[in-house]
Amino acid sequence: LRNAWNTVDVCAYNARRYKWLAKISYILILLLGLVIIVFTVFRQQIDETIYSQPIETDQRTDRPVCNGLLSSSTAIFLTASTLTMVTGMTAFFSPAQRWRELRSIAESLKSNIFEFRTRTGRFTTSLSEPRKPEMELMQAVQDARIEVVQLGGLTESSFTRMYPDSVWKHGQNR
Repeated sequence: LRNAWNTVDVCAYNARRYKWLAKISYILILLLGLVIIVFTVFRQQIDETIYSQPIETDQRTDRPVCNGLLSSSTAIFLTASTLTMVTGMTAFFSPAQRWRELRSIAESLKSNIFEFRTRTGRFTTSLSEPRKPEMELMQAVQDARIEVVQLGGLTESSFTRMYPDSVWKHGQNR
C-alpha cells in the first residue's frame, strides 16, 4: 500500500511540473508571436526611430535600409528563431501530453487503492484465495509503473530517487 501511494505521489508531483512547463511554454509561444506581429507591423517606425538619418534607401521601395545590428529585421529574425526553438522544445518534451497521462495514471491508481481498501471490484476477498486482493494491488502498481515509463516519460529511477518531503501527500513515509 505504501508503494502504491508513493507511485501516486510521484506521478502527481511530476504531473504538476509538466503542467507548469506546458503553461509556461504556451504563454511564451503566444508572447513571442505577439512580439513578431508588433515588430512586423511597426517595422518602419522602429527603423526610423533607431536611425533618424537612414544610411541608404532601397531603390525599389524607396524605404530606408538599416545596416545596423538593431534593425527591425534583425529583431524579427531573432524573435522568430526563439519562437522556433521554444516550439521545437515543446514538441520534443510534449509537457501537456505527459501531464495528462501522469495525472490519469495517478487518479487510476488512487481509484484502485480505494477499491482495495473497501475490498470492492477486483479486490474482493474470497475464502479460496485470501491473498488475492494484495496480489491484485501489487499487479496494479506494477502496471501503473510500466505505464508511467511507457507513456509518462519517466524512468524507473524516477521512483527511487530522493524527493523532498513535500511530495509525499498521504503520510505513507513517516
